[in-house]
Amino acid sequence: MSILEVKQLKVLNVGLEILEDALKKQDVEVIQVKWKPEANGNIRLLEIIDKLKELDI
Repeated sequence: MSILEVKQLKVLNVGLEILEDALKKQDVEVIQVKWKPEANGNIRLLEIIDKLKELDI
């Protein structure tokens, strides 16, 4: 079976909701995962979080 022969496409979307909207407009079944990186990806904050995790409290 070729990928082009898929009877019903189902998509797991992690991130941009605009992709979810576009797929739904094409009658594609979509599961939207609301995810964002810890500390919004801020490297400095991630370093602080890592140091806090190392503390034995």
